[in-house]
Amino acid sequence: FSSMSHGRGLIKQAEVERVLAWPCWKSNGEFDLELLRIFSSMMNGQGLFDDEAPIKPILAWECWKVDGKFSLPLLRIIASMMAGRGLLKKAPVEQLLSWPCWHVDGKFSLKLLQIFSVIMRGRGLLKQTAVEAFMAWLPSDHKAPSKEQTCLKVACQLFIRAGLPDPKILSDIEATLRRYIAEEAITSDEEESSDSENEPQEMVQIKALTLFCAAPAKWRTSIAEIEQFLAAHKTAHLGPKAIRATLDSLLRILANHGQAGLRFWLKYYSDNPDRKHALTRTLLLSVPLARTKYALTQFPESEWTEYLELCKNLTPAPNKDQWRALKPLRDLLHRRFTLTLRKRMMLEILWPQSEHNRLRYAEKLDTLLNTVPTIDQLYRLHQAFKPQKLQAFLDACLARENMAGQSINETVPEIKTQELLLEGLLLSNHYLSDHGQIPTLCFSKQVVGADGSGVIVDGDAEMLGH
Repeated sequence: FSSMSHGRGLIKQAEVERVLAWPCWKSNGEFDLELLRIFSSMMNGQGLFDDEAPIKPILAWECWKVDGKFSLPLLRIIASMMAGRGLLKKAPVEQLLSWPCWHVDGKFSLKLLQIFSVIMRGRGLLKQTAVEAFMAWLPSDHKAPSKEQTCLKVACQLFIRAGLPDPKILSDIEATLRRYIAEEAITSDEEESSDSENEPQEMVQIKALTLFCAAPAKWRTSIAEIEQFLAAHKTAHLGPKAIRATLDSLLRILANHGQAGLRFWLKYYSDNPDRKHALTRTLLLSVPLARTKYALTQFPESEWTEYLELCKNLTPAPNKDQWRALKPLRDLLHRRFTLTLRKRMMLEILWPQSEHNRLRYAEKLDTLLNTVPTIDQLYRLHQAFKPQKLQAFLDACLARENMAGQSINETVPEIKTQELLLEGLLLSNHYLSDHGQIPTLCFSKQVVGADGSGVIVDGDAEMLGH
C-alpha cells in the first residue's frame, strides 16, 4: 500500500479497508498477498485503486493460463514490465504472449520471457521488432549454456531495468572486436585443424564482450581496455586456444567486478607485470573488489587466494593483524577439512566468537558434532542465532557431552539449557540419539489446540509460556 502511495502522502484507513475487502484478492478462498503485491507494483506512485472493476477482468484473461492452469508467475513477469505505469491492457498482452520467439523446442518458455522482463522492468511492454532483432543478433545456440552463462544471462545481468540494447550498436562493436581478435590470433599447425570446432565458443565470447562494451555505466568497458588486456597476454605463440582461454578469463573478471575490475587489473599489472597470473586468479574469485584490493595490497602473494576464499563472506573481514591471529585456527581447519567450502563455513561460524572461543570450539569440533552432526546443520544455526546465543548453544553441546554416562537424575540440565538445545535441534532438523532422556517435565501435559491443528505443551511451572 505504501508503494502505491509513494510520494502522495499517508494512506487513509477507509480507503485501505475498502480495497482489502474486494473478493478479487482471494485465491482458493484465502487472501493472496502476492496477488495484491503484483497489482500494487503496477500502481507504484499512482495512488490506491479506484475500483475493483478493472482488476477482475484482468485476472480472468485466458492468456494467463499455462498448461491449462492460471499462472501467477506469468502475471508477475508481465506486470514487472509495467511497474509504476498503470494496469495492463488485454490486447498488447495477448499479442506479446503469442510471439513465436518465446517457444523453445516447441514449448512456451517462461524462463526466456522472464529474462526479457528483467531487462524491461518498469519500461513498458516489449516491442516485437526489438525482441526479434536482439534474438537474431544472439548466437544460434544462445539458449544452451556456454561456460555456465549464456549471452542472454549476461544481458540480464548488465541491462537490468535498462531496456534492450540497440542491435546496430551491438553489430558495430562486435565487428570491431572480431577484427582485432582475428589479427591477434596466430594459428599454429597443430591448432588449425581443430579450430573450426571451437568457433561457436569464440563467437559466444565475442558477443558477450560486445554486451559489456554496450552496457550501462556500472558494467561498461571499452574496446581499448579489452585490447590492453589481450595485449598483456600476447606471446609469440598466441593461437586460437590461448585466445579463447584469455577471453574466458576476461569475461569472468567482468562478470564479477564490471569495468572497475578490469581497470584495476590493468593498473595493477602495469605496476607488477611479474604477478599477472596470480592477479588474474584472484579477480576470477567471486569476492567484492574492495576486499580483493585489500588482500593484494596487504598480504604476500602466497596468502591472496587463502584470504579471499576463506573471508569472502566475513563481515567485517579480518584486518592484517586479525588475519595473523587466525593462523592457529586456519592451520587447524586445513588439517581437518579438504574442501575450501567447509573451511569457509566453519570460519564463518567461529568468526563472531571471541578469539579464545574460536580455537576452543574448533578443537572440540568432534564433540560439537555429536549433538549437531554436520557442518551444514551447524551453519544453519549460525545463520539463525546471534553470536551470543550461538555461544550459549555450543557451550550447552559441550556440557551435554560432559554429562554422558552419568545418572540422568544427577545431571538434568537447567530448563533454559534444555530449551536452547531443543530449539537448536529443531532448527537444524535433527534429533538426539538419546532423546528418550529428555526430562518428562518438558512434556508432562499435552493438550490438543482448540482448532485441532496443533498441540499445546504445558508442564512444570518453570516451563509455562514456552
